[in-house]
Amino acid sequence: MDPQYQSALSIVPIYILATVAGILSTFLNSILTAYLKTTSIFYCTLFACLTNVATVHLLIGPWAFRRPVSPLLLGYLVGDGIGIYAIKNKFPSV
Repeated sequence: MDPQYQSALSIVPIYILATVAGILSTFLNSILTAYLKTTSIFYCTLFACLTNVATVHLLIGPWAFRRPVSPLLLGYLVGDGIGIYAIKNKFPSV
């Protein structure tokens, strides 16, 4: 591998986690759509967006290199958490 790509190796695990969280988000939204819980999908998306935008501005200075990746991951995790919470409320036995 070319040495100039060495610095990018530190963000690859974060991108992998963000990809997995994005896939989980899509899956959870499909479940919520099947049960016509569009309000829950709206809140998942809204809070994920707000988390993403807020963390981009908070992390501009400290983590300049990882700035675009970390908010993406955090936004997906917040959206996934709300989606899981909504599904657990719909199906308490899950």
